[in-house]
Amino acid sequence: MKWIYAFLLFALFSMPSGAHVPLTPSPGNNLSSAVLISDPEKTYAIYGTLHNPGEADYYRLTLNANQMLDLQLSVPDPSFIPTLVVMGPGIGAKNVPPDKIKAPEGSGVIVLPGMRPESAWYEPFSPMSIYQVSNYSLPAGSHGSYYVAIYSRDQAGAYTLATGSLEEFSPREWVRVPLDLIKVRLWQGQAPPLIFGPMVVVIIVGLLLLWSSKRWRSVHEWLAAISGLTFLGTTATIAVQTSIALNLASFSSDVLVTMIFLAASLLLGLAAIFLSAREWSARVRVAMVAIGVMGLVFWSGLVIGPLLAFLSAIFLDGRAVKQ
Repeated sequence: MKWIYAFLLFALFSMPSGAHVPLTPSPGNNLSSAVLISDPEKTYAIYGTLHNPGEADYYRLTLNANQMLDLQLSVPDPSFIPTLVVMGPGIGAKNVPPDKIKAPEGSGVIVLPGMRPESAWYEPFSPMSIYQVSNYSLPAGSHGSYYVAIYSRDQAGAYTLATGSLEEFSPREWVRVPLDLIKVRLWQGQAPPLIFGPMVVVIIVGLLLLWSSKRWRSVHEWLAAISGLTFLGTTATIAVQTSIALNLASFSSDVLVTMIFLAASLLLGLAAIFLSAREWSARVRVAMVAIGVMGLVFWSGLVIGPLLAFLSAIFLDGRAVKQ
């Protein structure tokens, strides 16, 4: 067991940066309803969809003079190439915005038509394949509200708007990532059986095997064991999503980041199931708490797994479950 914890600690401190806080807000279809991005320096990945040709989504950021405005527009399907429009008081360019795009009075306008990418790049934290079509990175000329519009005159489709360069998560944002990724999968157009299937299959097969062994009897043992199965279910989910992504994107060193999360989920699952069959001592309880914490850190178990690990550690009822 010690080598498992050693690996998890090594993986934790060696994880590279690059993750964005995923957001799936309701669209703002005009300047007055533009979606507010609260921190322009923080890395967000906003997953949106233009449902009809000629539609536009608006976003608003408040920047100080010389504060960087970093934007990247990407799409999951390269046949959809939207336009990125940046508007604000400190923008010197005065390009004519596309039809139906309304610019704030007195604002400069930069129009960045999307360019069809040659290949997809691999996003390791989701994981998914994605095509970058345009980007913008310049300091704000003056303090004020800057607007970003995503627009397509004759197409409809899904897009990702990445903002900022400061990679940080609040504890709540970090814990929510596995749940937010479910929304991202639906945004990609994946069917629920594909999203949840690997997890469900692993849990059902695991429960049948554990039940048939008749080794697991008490409530806390089952809580710990099911916790482990959710971690193994995350392992299967990561494997499936990685194979889907690599079917379109080229293999790169970023895949190693995904493998860290996959290995962590696998080891957490095996450790939880191993401990569930041990004598329920104080040391085992502490180990289950540690597994729960690591599950949250590595986005494993859809939050449910870590919660079950915590419950197994504090559960005092030793009554056996009838089999």
